[in-house]
Amino acid sequence: MTETAQAGPTVQTFLLGGGPEDDSGKIGRLLSQHDLLGAVGGDLSRLTRQGHEAAAEGLASATTGLLDIDVGDVLVYGWRTHEQLIAAARRTARVAGRQEVVQLGSHQISSTLRPTIDLLVDGVRVHTFRFELSVIFEIEVAALTVRAGRLTGLRAGSCTLTCTLILQLPRGDEELIKEQKKIDPHIVVNFGHGISLLPAESRETAATATQQSDQAAPRVG
Repeated sequence: MTETAQAGPTVQTFLLGGGPEDDSGKIGRLLSQHDLLGAVGGDLSRLTRQGHEAAAEGLASATTGLLDIDVGDVLVYGWRTHEQLIAAARRTARVAGRQEVVQLGSHQISSTLRPTIDLLVDGVRVHTFRFELSVIFEIEVAALTVRAGRLTGLRAGSCTLTCTLILQLPRGDEELIKEQKKIDPHIVVNFGHGISLLPAESRETAATATQQSDQAAPRVG
C-alpha cells in the first residue's frame, strides 16, 4: 500500500457496486453462469450437493477477496514511477520551501495481477483457478503539485477507469466482469499531508525541508 491518508474505493466496489446485495453472492452467480465447478470435474463430481454448494461458496468468497485493491494506490504507484515526478521530488526535497507543478499530457497507468485460488477437497488440491485482474487509468491531462519530495495536489482533466476480471481456463479465457467509467481522480486519491515520491532513504531530507519551509516563499517550477 502507498502512503494514502486513508483507504479509498476498491476494485471490488468499482466492479460490484457496493450495494445492499452481498458481493460474494454476485460473484457466485457469475461463476455459476460459466459452470466453473462443473468444468473441473474430477473429485468435484463426487461431492454431495451440500459439498458442491460449500465449494462454490468458498470459491466465490475467495474470488471476491481478490478484488480488495485500492484503486487510488494503483494510480499513485504509476505516478511514483514517473521520471518527471521523481526529478521534481528530489529537487523539492533539497530546497526548503520549493514547490513545483509537473504537467503530464495524455497518459495511461495500468496494473495487471495474476492471482490464483486453490480449491481443496478433504485437504487435497483438486484444481487451481487462475485469474487475471487488470486496472487501467486513461488520463487526459494532469498537473501534479510536488513539495518537499511529496505529491500534495492534483488538477486533472478527463479520467477513465477500466477494471476487468478474467478467469483463465483450458477451453479459453472467460471474462467474468468488466466495468468502464469516467471518474474524478480526487475521489480515489486522498493526499492528506502528501504522498512520498522518494525512496525511504531520501525521506529524511524531505522532512528537513518541510520543517524549514515556513521561512521560504514557495517556488513553482
